[in-house]
Amino acid sequence: MSLTSWILVLAAAASNVLANVMLKKTITALPAREGMTAALKTALGMGSFWAFGFACVFLLTFYILALRTLDLSVAYAVVTSSALIGMVAASAWLLDEPATVIKITGCLLIIVGIFLISKT
Repeated sequence: MSLTSWILVLAAAASNVLANVMLKKTITALPAREGMTAALKTALGMGSFWAFGFACVFLLTFYILALRTLDLSVAYAVVTSSALIGMVAASAWLLDEPATVIKITGCLLIIVGIFLISKT
C-alpha cells in the first residue's frame, strides 16, 4: 500500500465528513414546514447545498482511485471509520454537538480496528 493510496482514502473520508456537515447545515437552515419542491428550490440557492454536492463528487472520485490499489476490505473500513471519527470531531467543533467520553472511547476503538484491518 503506497502513501498515495492512504492519501486518497483519507481525502475520501474528509470529503465524506464535509458532505455530511454541509448536508446538516442545509437541512437545519430550511424552513420546517416547506413542501419538497419548495425545500429543493430553497436548498439550490444555498452554498452549503452546493458544497455538499461537490464533496460527494470528491468522495466518490477519491474512493474510486483508492480502490485501484487497495483491497476493498481495507479501503471501505478506513474510509467509513475515518469519516466517523472525523464526524465526531466536526460535529463537536462546527455544530456544537457534544463529544462525550463514550464517543471518544468509541473513536479510539475504531482507530485500533483500522490498524488491525490494515495489517492483513
